[in-house]
Amino acid sequence: AVRRVHRPAKPKILPEAPETPDAGHAPAFVVGYRTLGPVLVAFVRLLLLTAQRNGTQLLAFVSRDAELLLRVAQTIVGEQPYASGAEFKYLHLSRRVVTCASSDLRSLENHPDAAERLIAGLRSIRAMGSLMESFQNYYNVPAELISRHAERLNARTGDESDLRRLLSDSAAMHDLSEAFAPMRERLCRYLLQENILSEHTALVDIGWRGSIQ
Repeated sequence: AVRRVHRPAKPKILPEAPETPDAGHAPAFVVGYRTLGPVLVAFVRLLLLTAQRNGTQLLAFVSRDAELLLRVAQTIVGEQPYASGAEFKYLHLSRRVVTCASSDLRSLENHPDAAERLIAGLRSIRAMGSLMESFQNYYNVPAELISRHAERLNARTGDESDLRRLLSDSAAMHDLSEAFAPMRERLCRYLLQENILSEHTALVDIGWRGSIQ
């Protein structure tokens, strides 16, 4: 069941990165300068050209991974061919801040499939502890709320069936909604303050499946 794939032959001579006065010879610098640096620069130049073509006025670099892209962009904007005219902003967000606005979380009471999608998402994230603990940590649920309803529903093991019982309980869902309402309000106020909820703003982020997106 193996299929051979003929790959293009590698060039015998690879171009050398130009030396700079302050280059030094530290291995970490060489890797960044010759390998990672060109990739990041090419990506950011493509980002700026796309922003210019789309009329994007604000590029919001989401913390923390996109900070490096922001620093690269701030360096490149001095080059006239790649100047997009867009403003740059560092956006202070985290997964624990934005999960309160999850569409599945908000539709638990109205859509029966939302709980199953939420559970499937939690199963795909590598975490320590039970699925109930993963739910509490990932969605930043108050521990007191979880323990109180878990005790009432006899859901002490915290496995998938216990979590499903919690998510289908109307009293627990009401308390969850009450707990998340002020979190969503603060998040919305911050996004409005930073001009993020605009058709002329684009988010810049690097992440994995269990991250901010």
